Amino acid sequence: MNTLALHGSRKQPLFKWRNLVLNGCLILLGILVPLSVGELALRLLHYQVTSFDDRSFRRSAWSFRPSSHQDSYIGVPVTINNLGLRGPDTTLEKPPGVFRIIGVGDSITFGYGVRVEDTFLKVLERNLNESAPANLRYEVINAGIPATGLEYYTHFIENDAPAMHPDLLVVCMALNDIDPQLDPEPREPHIQPTVFRSINGFFLTHSSLYTILYVHAKSILYRLDILHLEDNEGFGFLSIEPRSPAQDKAREGVDRYIRRIANFAQAHKERLAIVVFPVEPQLSERALRLYAQQLHLYFRSEVLRGQPQRWIQEIGATYGVPVLDLLPAMRAGDDGQRFLRNRSISVDPVHPSAAGHHLAGDEIARFLKSPGVALIP
Repeated sequence: MNTLALHGSRKQPLFKWRNLVLNGCLILLGILVPLSVGELALRLLHYQVTSFDDRSFRRSAWSFRPSSHQDSYIGVPVTINNLGLRGPDTTLEKPPGVFRIIGVGDSITFGYGVRVEDTFLKVLERNLNESAPANLRYEVINAGIPATGLEYYTHFIENDAPAMHPDLLVVCMALNDIDPQLDPEPREPHIQPTVFRSINGFFLTHSSLYTILYVHAKSILYRLDILHLEDNEGFGFLSIEPRSPAQDKAREGVDRYIRRIANFAQAHKERLAIVVFPVEPQLSERALRLYAQQLHLYFRSEVLRGQPQRWIQEIGATYGVPVLDLLPAMRAGDDGQRFLRNRSISVDPVHPSAAGHHLAGDEIARFLKSPGVALIP
């Protein structure tokens, strides 16, 4: 056999593998270089992405890490104070001459997607201090934590609030708090993230380019009716759907928790009020059409009647707790800009915009100062 031919035949497979590896590296390089350039360009331009990951300041499902910070959470900076709550630092002990109000709630109270100075609790604080007596100052503390509900509100009021010596507790309810899964006792859920969620969370935290692609892809999936907002955690519409056994069970849970909070506040001589936030589809026929067109959410016109707000007011009256329904005020001031618009979804049915927060803060101040309520000096 020709030794030259044998030598050539041995080199041929090696040559093929070398070509495959080289071509693979070139393809990988062709992908990585544009992605790296795009990532670098976004960072140099200081492009503020819409971040959904709050682990940089979150300690658990029901708590934040004290004195932590996130530059861009849902497009706005977030600072957690020394007490582990959103807002400026404050003292655990109430200073002399201060009337302390604590607002307890979920992402709406926290101020999802709005700057802290635009949250309704800060608007309330400024409003009250503008007309405060010379020897009195109002301090409004934000105890809102996203993705929580009545279980957390009760837990905070019973375990954390007493050390802060509040003069007034304001429970800020969202309609997605009306949940048939409410447990008799508050418990903090333990969720083990999947590998996919962990990888997704890593890139959302560390890559501006990935986050932009992620939120735009998510928006397209909503519009194509592949993702459904009603199945998304945090957006529950049971309360405005036709009456059902699940809705009745949820109402029983709400009654149980409001009774428990009211009894605790009364025993500790703390004033108590409830504020109920509407969802945008309740505002008008225009809003109903908007959600049908944008997110394929089809509601009957009965949702405009505000039925869940009415029975929450009835529960409050049973236990002597004044309840403010924000639906009339939101409806009267509705210009299509009262709820959040961000890059993830074109319309947000639950979270108020900065304009919605300002309206809510002013309305709550009027409610608390009204002669029939008179919860503040």
